Amino acid sequence: MSDQPADRRLRERAKAVIPGGMYGHQAAPGAAYPQFMRGGRGARIWDVDGTEYVDLMCSYGPVVLGHQHPRVEAAAAEQARLGDCQNGPGPVMVDLAELLVATVRHADWAMFAKNGTDAATMCCTIARAQTGRSKVLVARGAYHGAAPWCTPRPAGVTAADHANLGYYTFNDLASGKPPPRRATTWRPSWSARSSTTPGTTRNWSTPRSPAACAPSATARAPR
Repeated sequence: MSDQPADRRLRERAKAVIPGGMYGHQAAPGAAYPQFMRGGRGARIWDVDGTEYVDLMCSYGPVVLGHQHPRVEAAAAEQARLGDCQNGPGPVMVDLAELLVATVRHADWAMFAKNGTDAATMCCTIARAQTGRSKVLVARGAYHGAAPWCTPRPAGVTAADHANLGYYTFNDLASGKPPPRRATTWRPSWSARSSTTPGTTRNWSTPRSPAACAPSATARAPR
């Protein structure tokens, strides 16, 4: 665990009022690096003990222009002046969606999410709606989100939550392919009699044809 006193005291306080002391991908139990940050400017951040770091993670992605960029701060302040949390989105939502669709060549429309878990879940839902398929491939040992279907933590997760997941090894295309199906050969049963339902018997003196044993052509293969 971090040996910095202010960070260590905050971790101890957090354990009393926050499950596990922290949750999601920001949890850093036992890590040598600090859990709590004081602030940031540009490419640099400072933890609660005053130690300075270069933020190569860009706050997990969104701070691509650096912390407290003047134009970003001015735009955020202007929106806060108009209203900080309302019952519906502002016009800037449509402005941003139009900009994204015009900028990203293959984008037909845009949706917004507040975190990676929501974004990944929406993408999977859209893909399932479009393809009619249910399976989702996830990388072994990777973090895909904190929802029950994708969280790597077992607590509170059921087998049904992960029933439609397939696993592959990152950067190994062959690991994502399903194993080859084993060929099966039809063989008639030569037993003299076989019970079917209670109180009835079937005469197996004439073997049934393979077509009679095949599943219905309209049945859909499981996914």
